[in-house]
Amino acid sequence: MSRRLLWILPLAVVACTGVDTTTPSAQNPVPSLAISDGAHTAGNADFFFLPPVVLPTGPLTNWTRNGFNPSLSPSVEICPLNVTSASAVTATTPCKATAGFPVVISGPAVLKHFPPSANPTDALSGLPDDWAHYHAQWRVPNPCNVVYRVTVKVGTVTLGFADVQCVTSILGLLTIDYKKFGPALRGLPLQIPFRIEQYALCAVPGVGPCGSSTISTAAGGTSSFTPPGGTEPDAVIVPPQPPAPPGQPALPAEVTLTVSSCPPLNPRATDLPVFGDCIRIVSNPALPPAGLTAAATVLVCNLQINLAADVFSHNQEHRITMHRLDVDPTTGVQTLAALPHVAGCAVHETDAGGTLTGVLAALVHGKVTAAGNQLLSLIGPNPLYARRLNQGGGGLTKGFSDFGYALPTQMTILSGDGQVAAPGAILPANPTVMLTDIGGEPVAGARVTFTPSADGTATPTVVLSAADGSAGTQWKLKTADGGNALVASGRGIAGSDNNGPRPGLDPFQPFQSPFDVTGPIGSLASEVTVLTGSQTFGATGVSGDPLPINYLSGGWSYQIDGTIPADWNANLVSPFSTTGAAGFGFFNPTDECSLIGAHTNTPWAPNTMLYARKNIALTSAGMLQISVAIDNDVQIFVDGNDIGGGLISHDGCPTQGSIVRTTPTLPAGTHVIAFRAVDRGGSTYFDAEIMVAPPSF
Repeated sequence: MSRRLLWILPLAVVACTGVDTTTPSAQNPVPSLAISDGAHTAGNADFFFLPPVVLPTGPLTNWTRNGFNPSLSPSVEICPLNVTSASAVTATTPCKATAGFPVVISGPAVLKHFPPSANPTDALSGLPDDWAHYHAQWRVPNPCNVVYRVTVKVGTVTLGFADVQCVTSILGLLTIDYKKFGPALRGLPLQIPFRIEQYALCAVPGVGPCGSSTISTAAGGTSSFTPPGGTEPDAVIVPPQPPAPPGQPALPAEVTLTVSSCPPLNPRATDLPVFGDCIRIVSNPALPPAGLTAAATVLVCNLQINLAADVFSHNQEHRITMHRLDVDPTTGVQTLAALPHVAGCAVHETDAGGTLTGVLAALVHGKVTAAGNQLLSLIGPNPLYARRLNQGGGGLTKGFSDFGYALPTQMTILSGDGQVAAPGAILPANPTVMLTDIGGEPVAGARVTFTPSADGTATPTVVLSAADGSAGTQWKLKTADGGNALVASGRGIAGSDNNGPRPGLDPFQPFQSPFDVTGPIGSLASEVTVLTGSQTFGATGVSGDPLPINYLSGGWSYQIDGTIPADWNANLVSPFSTTGAAGFGFFNPTDECSLIGAHTNTPWAPNTMLYARKNIALTSAGMLQISVAIDNDVQIFVDGNDIGGGLISHDGCPTQGSIVRTTPTLPAGTHVIAFRAVDRGGSTYFDAEIMVAPPSF
């Protein structure tokens, strides 16, 4: 029986059963229990079976004219279903384990057909005039199973399936339910035509734009698409792949690469300023963990789409770098890498005559050598490259994921570090960082997060760097005394803790000058993993009496005799509940010491021990001079440390400055000055003066 007769007989049967094949189908696909394609429920919107496998119920209104994708390498799998009657078949019916199955038809056995586009619509079949398609052929076994499932895949992705019912004679064709099954005559060839359109492999099938191409890893190839509003294609160009190194898995013989848009890298993966499109490249099947053996070129050529005018300098045109975002499918952990730079998006002729259009055309036609020569002409130093990056940028990668441009940036402290203020106060100067690129030029639009310690606050917490590269925030210190920290950080922004590959503070960037070529294409400088860098501001919250503290000052915390805690002279929180003013003393009328009688404010009985202390606020580092008037003996502590060498004895009338001690250099902040005073009978007296030591000390 001729192939034409195999197409016509089922259509005649449909006509006899009263189905009007010329009536336009509904906008939604037709329900079917055992057909999955763009014309039937739950099918891929850009994939269609053709007669005789599936008969249309009317013109294919969701068929895109001139939408056929000829750049794929599909396969057809056929298996017998595990049923004894056709009426038992559902969409989930499993295959039956049978020797010789599944049958897989792939490679050159799946032909491409391009009928003339002027071919008029076939009123009988309802096919539109553009019916370019793929075509496979399979001889039905004799004897045969009741029903066979025909599944079409590209790589590991199933595009759809349809079931064919086997009959033993032409008259048996009349018994087939053509709403569910195609016809298969025992022992004769079954024609399996199907159409794959441009968006069949998009993230949502049928919803584009995206571009898909199957390439041979041995020969290399390209896949590209033009994003909405774009002026030229974004693309991935894979060079011929050498064998994998020993011990590494071999690459698949073919991979289908689908290129589409993705959300911007900032803020979901980096705080660097980003430019242009983000594109997603999906490999089917997935590459081994080590990726390609020779790096592919990724070209994101539509930088001008989201680019505000003059946001980067002429020099920064060459420093903007492609980045790749990888996401662990199990943990969700993101890894961002800055890629070695390569050119390739130029739309004007260069001196060497290479253009991206020429590169893509050469690869499409299998002219890999010619494509390589043109690409190399775009990579080399070129005086015509002094254009915006939308006419020249790209990156090299061995793995596929999300790609976009960002400007590698480093962060230094500009001002506002080391300030001193009262706890809970807002610092007088806003802590500010400076964002610059590898050439030291300011970077605008980098995102800096400010994180204060304890209960301090930063307002705002997230700041975009200004045109001059600065980013600052208002810092309110924590409410307790002591040190404060404010961390300025950014994902991908180099800081004092994490930075790039060169010595010193350095952006995460694999090259230092335009076209930093260290070898042939595919062997440029290694990619650089991007980390979170930070700079830390310090500030001190200081409470207590300001200096100088003169004689007869008030606010002393004290205790006379009794048990005291071990840290009474060091803890910022005083353990004493009583306060009073100096001097402390008791005047014996028989004494001739005028200081005691005239300057006693708080009683202190003879033959007892006085513990007195004060918190002082030191606003900058320095030494203190402590002067004491005592009757009789005193021990001097600073932050719990004895600075006088034990108990200092004194006899006779107390006089101001009779005992003077100088501290070591103390840092800015709150310090505890404490005294243990001992009386040996008669009159008592204690007073002290505390001031910053003069320079002569």
